[in-house]
Amino acid sequence: MDHLDLTARQQHYLKKELLSQQLENEIALLSSPAALSSFGPPFRSSALIDPSQCPTPILRFVFTRYVQTFPFLKKVNQEEFWGSKVQAFYEAFLKKNISTTDDREEDTKRRMMGSKLEKMIGIMMNAGLKTASGQEEGISVLEAEKNLNGKRAKDNASGTQGFKVNVCAVRMEKERRHLRKQTHASFLVRTSRPSQADVITAHRYGDFCRLHKELTEEFPGKEIPRLPQKNKTATSTRRDGTSKDDNASINSSSSNETTPPPSPGTQSAPESSIIPREKNRLTLRAFIRALVHDPQIVRSTKLIMFLTANPVHLTPDDIEDEARRAELDVLRTTELSKFTQVAQARARELDAHMSTFKKDLVQRDGLSRVFRAIKEKDTIAELPEEYQKVVEWARIEVAATIYHLFVAQDNSSETFATAKRVHGLMPYMVLKNIIRFSNPMAMMRGILDLFLATPFGQKSLMQRIFSMSLSEDIGEIKKCINILQSKISDSAICTKLKLFAEAAPELQEYVRAEAVADDVDLMIAVMRSNIGAPLNSVQMRRVLMAYVAWNKAVDCERVDDVEAQESDENAKLYAWLIQLLRLEVRLTDKQRLNELLFEGVTGALLKDIFSIFYEPLAKVYKAASIHNSISDFSAFMDDLIKVVEQAESQDLATDPNRLVQSFIDLCARHQESFYRFVHQVHKHDTEGLFDALMRWIELILRLLREGFPQRIDLALLFTEGIDKQKALQEVDALIQWNGDRKLWQEARLRAKLAAMDDGTVPTSRIKASDFGLDEADVEELAYGEEEADAATIAREQALEEADPVEAERRRRQKMKKLNVVGKHGEPVKPLVHEIRKMHSGFEQRMRDILNDALSSE
Repeated sequence: MDHLDLTARQQHYLKKELLSQQLENEIALLSSPAALSSFGPPFRSSALIDPSQCPTPILRFVFTRYVQTFPFLKKVNQEEFWGSKVQAFYEAFLKKNISTTDDREEDTKRRMMGSKLEKMIGIMMNAGLKTASGQEEGISVLEAEKNLNGKRAKDNASGTQGFKVNVCAVRMEKERRHLRKQTHASFLVRTSRPSQADVITAHRYGDFCRLHKELTEEFPGKEIPRLPQKNKTATSTRRDGTSKDDNASINSSSSNETTPPPSPGTQSAPESSIIPREKNRLTLRAFIRALVHDPQIVRSTKLIMFLTANPVHLTPDDIEDEARRAELDVLRTTELSKFTQVAQARARELDAHMSTFKKDLVQRDGLSRVFRAIKEKDTIAELPEEYQKVVEWARIEVAATIYHLFVAQDNSSETFATAKRVHGLMPYMVLKNIIRFSNPMAMMRGILDLFLATPFGQKSLMQRIFSMSLSEDIGEIKKCINILQSKISDSAICTKLKLFAEAAPELQEYVRAEAVADDVDLMIAVMRSNIGAPLNSVQMRRVLMAYVAWNKAVDCERVDDVEAQESDENAKLYAWLIQLLRLEVRLTDKQRLNELLFEGVTGALLKDIFSIFYEPLAKVYKAASIHNSISDFSAFMDDLIKVVEQAESQDLATDPNRLVQSFIDLCARHQESFYRFVHQVHKHDTEGLFDALMRWIELILRLLREGFPQRIDLALLFTEGIDKQKALQEVDALIQWNGDRKLWQEARLRAKLAAMDDGTVPTSRIKASDFGLDEADVEELAYGEEEADAATIAREQALEEADPVEAERRRRQKMKKLNVVGKHGEPVKPLVHEIRKMHSGFEQRMRDILNDALSSE
């Protein structure tokens, strides 16, 4: 066979696809009770197992090389912990037959966790498995855009569902109460929609409170954005827009020469303007924007009425107030931009030192050398010069983050008020003395005995606490089930659904297979099955008529037809049946998890995990006099509060150099305390816990940098039974799909950033690519979470909205978009046939490479 020449890009995406197929198969095999047994020791097995022929070679390698050698787990009795505790719990969990994604018609947490695990391991394996040619090349977003003739993914979204909202002004109104007049604030909310005139509504703070309460009642169980507190303070700003010291310079190069904490009243303000309730306006704007950016809440009738009902006209005073506040918004945006520019410019000055540090970090044992220096040097000044420059760079990064969190955002005043309140309530001295004079080991053993002890065979306190949460969920689900059962009003039909949800996996699979074979809906197959008492002809006819009406109602597009179908009780009956089946499956899952909590193997595993992870850390913290850091943190919070309050009181046109400097100086004043904390922890680590942790991380980084000793020749996978031309076409189609998908992901990211209406802060100059990782692969971890969340939200609506027909219609539209029907959806991954034929050869070669890597340790 002639050797096939593959381009660097073809090699990259062919290897990535084969790895993806292999990991998908291995993750699926984890649902088998024998999955852990096939790993070999330390797991138990009833038969003689050859670990080198494990059906999940990648997962076995990750477990053996990285999980089993994790410093906290390395010293445990391997066979007792993994074989008697972890494996026993895993098998007990599988025996509970917790529903899968297909059963619940939604992405379960296990499915999403499995997907994320698959991607994380895939990224690591893709970096570690090198091709024989050593040449690989991915496709960038910029290149993908060029391939589309420069058509760039555009996003003009500043609101969801076409809404763009702004609390544009505050109307101060006087109202007579008893013997005197009181002044009240009405917040004017401007709502913009495409092709429609803006609507302005006036709302008191109490109206926002009522809206929050109504939305909480409308969406039970959903996390509604938190309502900000009432804030009656006014904002003072100068009208001249100038700053007294326009030539102030920035200096963050020395940690010893820092300015003292700023004090109020250091600037002159020749002419000031009082802006009432400005902070409250910003926090309420952040609240209302968070509501309209939620894809489910934005469709709420209550929210739409809040934004559009009873519009008002702006008075001349309102117009002037809106203009003043719009000017403040522009100044805030400009201030944030200037702050970011100055901070980034200062950070860029340190790029040369960061480059040297990165080279040192990514080399073999680079991380260990960094923390060895921290362990040996008592102060920052004793560190090597390049390390001191890194500290200076980190100081700028942290300063920018603090500014962004507590000053720059719309809800910053609320966040700062919360932090200030918690700081005022924290008993630092009491906490310090408890840590100082107590015996952490004895305390931990007492806590473990208190929460995990099972006196006279009774359930432990920890089990009961976890069970309480599950019991609350079970109670809520039962209430919903009772409501649906009363609507359906047929105990035989309801019992069938309950028995199906509780049936053995084999019986459930048999019913699903019948549904596929007969090309009918699962609900119809359940009703025709032998589960429970058989339905009579009248009951069966009722279900069939409901199914027909349901499909007609959901598929209707004309408005008049929709209105007619929504009144059809048969369609609603089928919707109730679907909801009831999903709730019965959820109820069964919760009850089985509750049973698992009270099994002895769960309590034993929890106790071991607490002991394994807490005891070593407690010893180190006690030896390092960690109690002193409590006082250091208290002093930092005191200083931070002063700096933020000064920044809030300053004019918005303040010189950005001076503003940046005040936050950098804050970090500089306390960096030595933080360094002392890290230094003491490492210095007093007599058991070498952190050194072992650094070596463990280095083990992972080494794989990413250097890869496996053996390489894989992908050209050898093109055996005689494979159509080479078709296989190459499939590889090229995958390359095109990856490029299109990166453009789609980039568009979604831009939409998300635009919707956040937020500023940015300087980002780290240490990138994933520095360690041999594909930047695009790392980004896909976040994209995958968003896709799963969108799909889950689409399916959850059928259970939460009042009209089940409309909910299902929206769910199908949502899933249609998610499944890529239309130019705005995610690109469809091309089907591959010839590449799948290469899988067996790839798996065997992969197994040989991994076994060789394990045996060479």
